[in-house]
Amino acid sequence: TDYAKRPPNVQLSPGPYSASEKHRAEWFDQQAADLAGLVGVIPRAAFGKGGETVYDATIRDALQLKSDKFELSLPKTVMDGILREIKAKLDLRTDVVAEPYSLNVYQKGGKFAKHKDTPRGEDMMGTLVVCLPSWFTGGKMTVELGEESETYFENLEPRGYSWNPA
Repeated sequence: TDYAKRPPNVQLSPGPYSASEKHRAEWFDQQAADLAGLVGVIPRAAFGKGGETVYDATIRDALQLKSDKFELSLPKTVMDGILREIKAKLDLRTDVVAEPYSLNVYQKGGKFAKHKDTPRGEDMMGTLVVCLPSWFTGGKMTVELGEESETYFENLEPRGYSWNPA
């Protein structure tokens, strides 16, 4: 597929839920092969620093596609369930809408140093991180608020879509 000429449609299979190590390794190798062409054309991810756009792999080592450069086939039932749960957990009396912003790819050794997300609009209430079905170890994400912290996405096996509001 020539990803440089048209936006890719990102569709990842949840993979084997309970499988032998050999089957998992085969699935992982196939996933890597399927994504190799896409990963090869995704630009390096930048971050904002004092009004500037900065590229610094010691702070953020990742790849990023902006939402106008990809399509995501996330089943409507999955997203509706996520939004219902957010609304219930936060006891919101208004509708919640999720808008794609970017597809971030963190390869082996990739990272994003501790930071605070920049709001993308007056009505933005947070960042929703959806971890697409893929096999990985490490890669935890820690969210802090004051003295409290919570860790997500640590050593996931593909169980479908995982999500957490950040």
